[in-house]
Amino acid sequence: MRTTWTLLIFSLWLNHYARNATPVSGTDVEQPTDVPSIGDTNATKPVVSGDGDDDEDDWFNYDGRIIGGLPTSIRNFPYQVSLQYRGQHICGGAIVRPNVVITAAHCVDPSMKVSAFKVRAGSSQHAYGGQLRAVQRILRHEGYSSTTYNLDVALLQLQRELVYTEMVQPVELATQSAVLSAQAKLFVSGWGLTSETGYVSAMLNYVDVQLIGQETCAQNYKYVVPITTEMFCAGYSNGGKDSCQGDSGGPLVTYTRKVPTLYGIVSWGVGCAQKEYPGVYAKVSALRPWIDAQLADIDKRNGKVY
Repeated sequence: MRTTWTLLIFSLWLNHYARNATPVSGTDVEQPTDVPSIGDTNATKPVVSGDGDDDEDDWFNYDGRIIGGLPTSIRNFPYQVSLQYRGQHICGGAIVRPNVVITAAHCVDPSMKVSAFKVRAGSSQHAYGGQLRAVQRILRHEGYSSTTYNLDVALLQLQRELVYTEMVQPVELATQSAVLSAQAKLFVSGWGLTSETGYVSAMLNYVDVQLIGQETCAQNYKYVVPITTEMFCAGYSNGGKDSCQGDSGGPLVTYTRKVPTLYGIVSWGVGCAQKEYPGVYAKVSALRPWIDAQLADIDKRNGKVY
């Protein structure tokens, strides 16, 4: 879930969707989208063949989609994953390595059991298909605050590596020195709510948003919490398009030479798609030192460098 001004309690959120969710049948229907086609990129990352379908028979409940967005295929967002807890989709995430997913810290509260988390990759539906992997270890930013929402990032180490296919690919991370252009076209994807009291969606959705200036962002939220240097805003001043509960931890990317680069992690906001309250994202460039340190620790423990 995306954190809101009045924080939702995880157990209540999960119980609500357990009661009201409906499984969806059918196949992964391709829908037109205007995002750059991943298959046409010049990315140098390898694509390893594999059936990519480890868990076709498990069914879970649905929770919704992005507000103001359009349905799309995982082929256009192959780095997108669904983070699931006890069989329920709760957050999004993005593939960083075959064995590492990045998400939001508030998606993985310390009170939650690591063994109850799983990640689904390579499917346009978060309820079935693709590759399902158990989470072995959670590295949550030790400085994350549920009061200020700052440093909202976590890494998930998977028990078994994902197999890269056309629909399962890692995303590039913004460098520490990266600066987003005000004109950059940004894309957010996920399975979050269609509105604050929205309906469920079977398909992955995406929405394009615009960068909101840091001063404007800070002014909009001055009576809520401070906007730090580890956050930024994206959306539209008049609202209408945004991420929402269920999109938390998911990716905000832009394209450089057709290669998707992760600049933001869906974090929090006041409501969803509200006028003058754009979505707030954890800034990947500012969090790179912490991310890189955790990745180095994972490599050291595994005895394997990616």
